Amino acid sequence: EALPIFREFGDRLGEANCLEGLGDAARMQDRYAEAAEFHQQALPIFRQIGARSGEANCLVSLGDVARMQDRYAEAETLYQQALPIFRQAGGRSGEANCLVGLGDVVRMQTRYAQAAQFYQQALPIYRQIGDRLGEANCLLMLGVVARLQGRYAEGAELYQQALPIYRQIGARLGEANCVRSLGDVALQQDRSTEAETLYQQALPIYRQIGNRLGEANCAQRLGDVALKQDRYVEAETLYHQTLPIYREVGARLSEANCVRSLGEVALRQARYEDARTLCQQALPIYRQIGNRLGEANCLKSLGDVARMQGRYVEAETLYGQALPMFRQIGDRLGEAGCLWSMARLAKLQHKLDLAREASELAAGIYSTIG
Repeated sequence: EALPIFREFGDRLGEANCLEGLGDAARMQDRYAEAAEFHQQALPIFRQIGARSGEANCLVSLGDVARMQDRYAEAETLYQQALPIFRQAGGRSGEANCLVGLGDVVRMQTRYAQAAQFYQQALPIYRQIGDRLGEANCLLMLGVVARLQGRYAEGAELYQQALPIYRQIGARLGEANCVRSLGDVALQQDRSTEAETLYQQALPIYRQIGNRLGEANCAQRLGDVALKQDRYVEAETLYHQTLPIYREVGARLSEANCVRSLGEVALRQARYEDARTLCQQALPIYRQIGNRLGEANCLKSLGDVARMQGRYVEAETLYGQALPMFRQIGDRLGEAGCLWSMARLAKLQHKLDLAREASELAAGIYSTIG
């Protein structure tokens, strides 16, 4: 209702701010194309009237939309354009938000050490300006990086620092993300029942605030729990429920993860051709968006299919491609899983020394990460 009034009175700044607000509202409801359209309308107005702070905020918003749609190179460019504007104008909050956006982009590309550096630069800024939400978001993301690198105790500790902040300030989305992330740690440490309880706590929050992407992520994690507990029909049902949501909102990484998980269900049920087809559908998506972890997991799953079908040379090649990726990105759990599969393959090939070496390496990693 305000937008035509600003236009009628020629208030260009008010018009741009209104468009930016409409874009933010659409983005929070996962209507990314609509959000981008509003922000793109606002950006030239901010530039025409010389509102540098508004321009920078708009660039960050467009970066956020690109990031949520897994267009990481575009998002990174937009954040890098905004960052010097914030620094020149002394916009400390904008600078910190930009650093977090950059951290998110590189994290999704499995550049974990670089992501941690961006979050660590942002955290003291949020604390200096008293931005409790920004502080909690930073702690949460540092926890995510720690978890992805197999440092589960550190990840859980960071989540536990962030959670009471979210609750104190009434940030329901942050609270849900934090509870779900604690579930992720529990799941990766094979505490499936605890993980399921945490996901079931987070799911109604996402539904209450109308966050469809969070709801889908939570349902997918519940599918992961069902898969770990050999409840294959339930897992498959949950994955099929979430897949169209990911496609609808353009979340390519989540789509690929969901397709690969359906492949994992098929593999566990000895439907090897189905598993192969699904993994081959997910693999190019991971490569297109530059997600090395997903690519490595896909190659390892394809190796498992080849091994189960007796195509040992192909399996050996696929494991050989996946293992250095896991090591490069610092995914200790993925590395151990790959070594374990390589040990099984070597045993089938009667390469007993190689099988023993690989299994001992895998056991050592499992023991280290708990």
